[in-house]
Amino acid sequence: MIDKLRAIAIFANVVDHGSFRGAAQHLGLAPSRVSETVSNLEKDLDVTLLYRTTRQLSLTHEGRLLHDQARAMLAAAESGLDAINPGS
Repeated sequence: MIDKLRAIAIFANVVDHGSFRGAAQHLGLAPSRVSETVSNLEKDLDVTLLYRTTRQLSLTHEGRLLHDQARAMLAAAESGLDAINPGS
């Protein structure tokens, strides 16, 4: 479960940054690792989350649904962390 949550967070970062490279830089990971993580998440879920071209990424319907929920999940996690450590 933790691995899947991590993969969902990485997927959300890809969408938010508009590219695997942008997400990788933000997360401090190799772009190939970010791409592999999203591909494995798609395989695990048996859906395509992103349409990929050499110039851009776009969300599928399923990708949009997951991204909306992922943003809510990440916001809830940040809120929880802020509640116990408001100064950081």
